[in-house]
Amino acid sequence: YKGARNATGAAATRSEDEAKALAATVLADAKKPGADFAALATKFTDEAAGKTKGGDLGFFKKDQMVKEFADAAFAMKAGEISGPVKSPFGFHIIRVDTVEEAKNVAFDEAKRGIADKLLAKERRPKLIKDKTTALIADLKAGKDVPADLGVTWKATTPFAVGARFIPGLGADKAALAAVGTLKTPGQLYPEPLDIGGVTYIVRLKSKTDADVSKLTAEKKKELSEQGKYMESYTLFNAISEDIKKRYEKDKKIYRNPEFVAYDQKLKGESAPESAPAE
Repeated sequence: YKGARNATGAAATRSEDEAKALAATVLADAKKPGADFAALATKFTDEAAGKTKGGDLGFFKKDQMVKEFADAAFAMKAGEISGPVKSPFGFHIIRVDTVEEAKNVAFDEAKRGIADKLLAKERRPKLIKDKTTALIADLKAGKDVPADLGVTWKATTPFAVGARFIPGLGADKAALAAVGTLKTPGQLYPEPLDIGGVTYIVRLKSKTDADVSKLTAEKKKELSEQGKYMESYTLFNAISEDIKKRYEKDKKIYRNPEFVAYDQKLKGESAPESAPAE
């Protein structure tokens, strides 16, 4: 009804009294012998999701619903139909099909379940990286992508090597640097790229030489510097990753101020005035 939360369409034009009267009529029809509750819900509900599911909400916990709805639903037994229940969303006719009793899970069992979920979450990035790295190796060997992996190639629109944005991938600096190292069509970047939480395998589809005849000497120099940056950035990343693994293995942490400053310079960030070693 008008004033109820999320009311749209015809519901937003009804008065509260009209909505209550309509709910009472639907309730009377729902209680008739042989009544099709799902059909009534589909016909009279003002909620879009209810029209496609016949009003079926599935199993839910008490704290997942607004108080008025939850109090009524959890006071009912299986097979019962409630009277019109008013909530901030309007009037509801509730039928309970099944009640599933809450389960008390032993602490040790719950702890194991939580630990398993956390462990799976922790292992997932490494698992994805390992699988995509293996897939890159297979692709380099001329093998096809297995259909069951659900991996598909998607082509970007053409873009300049020195561009700050790659269509479909965004402005990720690591992606820009990686793409800049690819020279020949079909060449694969040797490692998977994590961009915004999504893992990509990058392959050069085609490359067209730019017409530099109309470029000024200053612009040519700028483009040359950009190319050098992309190649040096990739090399720097490989070296730093190797050093990181070595120190992780030795369980030591060392912070080199010059190394950090150079890294920030490559990324286009401002370096701190001083960065003491730790």
